[in-house]
Formats: sequence, C-alpha cells, structure tokens
Amino acid sequence: MGSEQVPCPTCGLLVPLVLVTPPHYAEGRCPEHSHFWVPKPGTEKDPRRKASRKLLKLIEPERRTYCWRCLRLESALKVLSPPLFLVVHHVIEVKDGGSNEPINLQVLCAECHEETHRDRRRYGRYVSNGESKEVSAEEEPSNWDF
Repeated sequence: MGSEQVPCPTCGLLVPLVLVTPPHYAEGRCPEHSHFWVPKPGTEKDPRRKASRKLLKLIEPERRTYCWRCLRLESALKVLSPPLFLVVHHVIEVKDGGSNEPINLQVLCAECHEETHRDRRRYGRYVSNGESKEVSAEEEPSNWDF
C-alpha cells in the first residue's frame, strides 16, 4: 500500500495514499489542494449517477421532471417498487463524439434508458461520424420482439 498512488480529484496530480482508521480507507494529500478521502476498494459509488445529476442541471428545469420517452413524472417513478430514477442519456454517446451540450441530452427513466440502449444494439441504426453502424449476423438478436 505504501507505494500506491491515486490522482487528485481536482488537478489529477498523482499523490501517495496514507492508510487511515475507519470509516475511511485511505487519505490522499495533494500539495496544491489539501487532502481527500479514498474509499475502500469495491465500495465506490457509481460515478455515472453523480455525473447524471450534474448533466441534469444543464437541462431546462421544466423539462427535467419527467421521462421524455414514456412521459411518466418523476413523482410517479419514485413510488414504484422498486423506485425508478431519471437519468441523462446522450443521444450521441461521448465515446462516439457526442457532447454534454443540452442539445445532445435526453432525460429518461432508468427503464427507458435501458430500453433505448437495447434498441440501439438491436437495430444497429446508430449513426456515428457520418457512417451508419451495421449489425453483423453474430450481433443480430436471435429472437425479435414484435
């Protein structure tokens, strides 16, 4: 553990970890930005959820209270068992050149978000960099849901 290093969350500088007593696992000390806590490996929260909340703030307030696909209100999603949450979906994925601009973002419930990605894989109609991605025979679903 003594030689393990992690990037500072503010500047990215690699700093050594120092073991600490619970509830924390380790502490990083950046010379520029003070210290930060490092959670025990395997207990990190999903960073996508935090990113989704930040992206949600980029969307107009009146348009971030419902799913744009099924039109269910956030209040109705929360009372389901298990509850569903609204997430931000990139129309064009960042890895394919999409941006975090509001024009490239949609608010979807977790169910519709999963379905959107399933449809994208199933039909292969995703356009990236001006070229259509074709679905090969190996990727094509064996049972089509009609």
